[in-house]
Amino acid sequence: MTIARKISIGALVGVSSALAIGLYVVSSFMDDFGACKLTILSSIASPSGKKELVTFSRECNATVPFNTQMSITSNARSFTPEQSPPFFVALQGLSIMAGWVSEDRVEVRVPVEAAVRRRETSVGNVRIDYR
Repeated sequence: MTIARKISIGALVGVSSALAIGLYVVSSFMDDFGACKLTILSSIASPSGKKELVTFSRECNATVPFNTQMSITSNARSFTPEQSPPFFVALQGLSIMAGWVSEDRVEVRVPVEAAVRRRETSVGNVRIDYR
């Protein structure tokens, strides 16, 4: 094997390695770029303990403003907003309080100045009252 051929093979291996490392770094960055951080603010069990009222926020880099969201989920599984979509979404970090009134009724206290984006009146057989 000639010296020129050895140098060509060495250069090809070096460029291929650098390209593979670069693709790995870019791929890792892109995986984190679109990821949202879910923060559970509170979780309150229903009177029977079969359901949970979950208050949470999502942070998706600079694309989603600070928010407060609420979902009702079964206590039999761990919470994800994909399985238990939020019935309430507000865009500020105001003092929004909620609690169980009974097994089939939740009360949510929302300040007048809150920028509410979603406000459902029921989730399954649970009625949602707003004050």
